[in-house]
Amino acid sequence: LAIYYCVLRMKLYLLGREFTVYTDHCPLRDMQLRPSNNRRVDRISLIL
Repeated sequence: LAIYYCVLRMKLYLLGREFTVYTDHCPLRDMQLRPSNNRRVDRISLIL
């Protein structure tokens, strides 16, 4: 959630730019690999 809130807060600076988020947090890395049954997690994943 911290990355999500950071992107929301900085969206004026990030809008229209390509950026990469580097992390070693395993749940965030696995978010793209495994399907989720949580709609909130799915929405955040799409935004990021």
